[in-house]
Amino acid sequence: MCIIVDANRLGPLLSDPAAADAAPIHDWLRRGGRIVYSTGGAFAREVGRRTRDRLLTFVRAGRAESIPADRFAADERALTARPDLRSDDAHVLALQPVVESPRRTESGEAPA
Repeated sequence: MCIIVDANRLGPLLSDPAAADAAPIHDWLRRGGRIVYSTGGAFAREVGRRTRDRLLTFVRAGRAESIPADRFAADERALTARPDLRSDDAHVLALQPVVESPRRTESGEAPA
């Protein structure tokens, strides 16, 4: 299980010490939860340097994983083009199916 957090909420979530409203998420991360984020597209433009540095701390601890933007770019474009969808966060919505797919190796193949 993982959590996808939009860039505008990521800084407060990753603050140290954790904000009171983020404490349950930090507890969940300590119990094996993970943050999934992308270093490309709209997400990369919205995340500040301090937040990126803090994310790297979570990556090193095994509590966060970066997904390359090219893995969900087509889904993001398709969601943006949908007239029935009103969201300025298509990049976040497009990340969800990638997160739910089987974990992939560096070569892009599902592990055995």
